[in-house]
Amino acid sequence: MRWWVPALVAASDVQTAQLSRLEVLGKRDGDWKWVVLSPPFQGGLDQDAYRERTNVFFYEALLDFDVEEFCVTIEARVPAIISHLEQDGESIKPVEFLDSVRLGVGEQTVFQIDVYDLDTTRYQLKVMRSDGRSVGLREFEFLTGSLVDRNATDGSSTYDAEQAFPEDWAEIEWVKKDRGQKVTCELVDVKTVGPTPPTDLELKNKPEWFVPALEGMNKMIVSEGHHKARGVVGKCSVPLDTWREALVGLHIQSADSRNRRVILVNITRGGCRPLRFYYHGKCQRRCPTFFFEQDYNWRCGECANHCAECPQGWKSCAKCRDNTTEVMYTPSPEDPGTCVTHRIPQHGVGYSLVWYFCFTVAVCGLVYCGVCTIFSVAKFWTRKRRTVDWQPVDSGSDESSE
Repeated sequence: MRWWVPALVAASDVQTAQLSRLEVLGKRDGDWKWVVLSPPFQGGLDQDAYRERTNVFFYEALLDFDVEEFCVTIEARVPAIISHLEQDGESIKPVEFLDSVRLGVGEQTVFQIDVYDLDTTRYQLKVMRSDGRSVGLREFEFLTGSLVDRNATDGSSTYDAEQAFPEDWAEIEWVKKDRGQKVTCELVDVKTVGPTPPTDLELKNKPEWFVPALEGMNKMIVSEGHHKARGVVGKCSVPLDTWREALVGLHIQSADSRNRRVILVNITRGGCRPLRFYYHGKCQRRCPTFFFEQDYNWRCGECANHCAECPQGWKSCAKCRDNTTEVMYTPSPEDPGTCVTHRIPQHGVGYSLVWYFCFTVAVCGLVYCGVCTIFSVAKFWTRKRRTVDWQPVDSGSDESSE
């Protein structure tokens, strides 16, 4: 264990005795990692940890199954000092205490810390090592709506949830009790509900027609990360369209791989009434460009990649987007519902401008030549007509005839 005893300051700066720092670090794979305190240590006199009957601030730290060593860092807020420190009822002298404390599987140890500054404030820290058998979760939340039963940590294994109307992704978040636990997310089932769901015969004949664009073009996302104050936080994000119901399963395996548990969350999302299509949080009569009308769940479904018109659904594209000076769009030979891009080389823009300029000059030249030709022909025929119409008079022949 490590601690710092700050020097005393003037009496005018005296304040209530308290800790400014209380941290537990566990050693895993040669590295020291933060261990979550419950409740989280805020510094000062934390009311969440205070127990009036005993006048003690209580904190707990749960070590993971694979953590054998830990250390505790404590610091008193100036001008207070640490007046007494003990472990499991025995006083600890600074020169006799080491940085690392070892705990066996399922064991625990309790530290008592007295902080003095005119009066004494007592803190109690209980450090426990997991036995690796737990399949419970420290936290379990449905982030994008309301969960009917919030006792999912230790209670039943099936829960109903209602998705918020404007949310296209259903997000479930959990915090592991033990870092060694394995939690996987699975989409067990999904179906269309609401006023006009497809019939069983329609689903049997053409099931692909009734997969919403949102769910067909997006996949479930599972992420996991470590948070200093909370521990290992996992999140499962599932695309969920309007008037749809999804059953999501969380599979939990204990750190010792002996125990397993499944939590099922049945998520339901509402939608717009018939003849109104959901688009960006609102219900409207028509769908905009690049979208089509999904009348089985009354949603403006988005066309697939780079497709401009898809009246038959997101898996069939009737027209690709208009070409630009930089990108050309053509139907994909592998996926009929999408269009692929062909980027014009870096010199393509200049090349296109030159081509358009040359084409324009050529057209103007042809027009000019045509006009000149017409004028030349007209002039020629005009001169020829004048030549034919004008004949010179022969005076000699007239006199002889007389």
